[in-house]
Amino acid sequence: MDSMAIKYQLLKFRSARNNLLLVVAFTTINLFFAAFETGYYFLFSAAVPQALFGIGSGLAEDYQNNAFLIAGAILAFVGVGLYLMCWTLAKRWRWFILVALIFFSIDTILCILLIFIGEFDIFFLLDIACHIWVLYYLIVGVMAWSKLSGANQSDVDAAMTDMSRRS
Repeated sequence: MDSMAIKYQLLKFRSARNNLLLVVAFTTINLFFAAFETGYYFLFSAAVPQALFGIGSGLAEDYQNNAFLIAGAILAFVGVGLYLMCWTLAKRWRWFILVALIFFSIDTILCILLIFIGEFDIFFLLDIACHIWVLYYLIVGVMAWSKLSGANQSDVDAAMTDMSRRS
């Protein structure tokens, strides 16, 4: 693989990581929106952490016990933390982008299930579209990782150094 092909794959991989970071940021913001009951919601976020927080919040209200709210918040932030861990570790060990893809695939399946279990709203189609967007970029990142793993590591390191000097 020549230098330009390596740089192209590195850019694809970087795009996948950047999309994953956006998911982490928007999910975190959404959790704070939910905690303060603002009524706002950003698309482009993970559904499971928000559902866990919502379940904890609902149980806390039903049983008048804030332990459920705290447990839901902890589980939600652990979920976001897993995505953040994948984003961080994927810079050093590229296979973590595959782990993020697996997590987000599960999140997408559960998001679809939650939509069909609950009351359907046309707004949910946008949520699914954003999940598909992120899945696309994570798949592109996994494919880039696969192609980069077949390249000479010193060529990949040289391309990364050259790219970091230019940006």
